[in-house]
Amino acid sequence: MLLIRITNVHPSDIRNCIELYNNCFEERSSFTMEYRLRGGDGIYRWFIDVGKPRYDEQENFCGYIGMLTNIHERKL
Repeated sequence: MLLIRITNVHPSDIRNCIELYNNCFEERSSFTMEYRLRGGDGIYRWFIDVGKPRYDEQENFCGYIGMLTNIHERKL
């Protein structure tokens, strides 16, 4: 299991984020998840996080390419 440090994720969302990320990382599969992140101003806002596995020319897994999008207004 991969351990990741998540310091700005809302306490109610941490468990789900870690479980989903670890499962997808082990399977080398794509993921999409929504969670709240705390900004520099201390306010939590909703984001959608999308990750796709990345491989080199020899098909070795290199990690993820991702995109984080603010969806706070839509969630409200």
